Amino acid sequence: MLGLLEAATDETRDLTHSTYSEIVRRCERLIQDQAEEPLTVLDLCRHLRCSRRTLQTSFQRVANVTPVEYLLHPSQRGAPAVALHSGGRIADR
Repeated sequence: MLGLLEAATDETRDLTHSTYSEIVRRCERLIQDQAEEPLTVLDLCRHLRCSRRTLQTSFQRVANVTPVEYLLHPSQRGAPAVALHSGGRIADR
């Protein structure tokens, strides 16, 4: 019985990590596709149709950074530098 519970927990963990990884991958694509446009965390949530908390958890578990850190530090993602602020506001809305 305990073995079944452990197997189910492992499968759930793998599915959850896969989902988080997919969210981060989709964010990367979106950021690259819209490199000329400043994106905010809220923009990412809207495009991905996920909550800010889900986005935050995904980045922390997969990339070990917050979405804001990811947006503000292009070197962490290996992409060209992009201006991610507008009108003096940082992309953390």
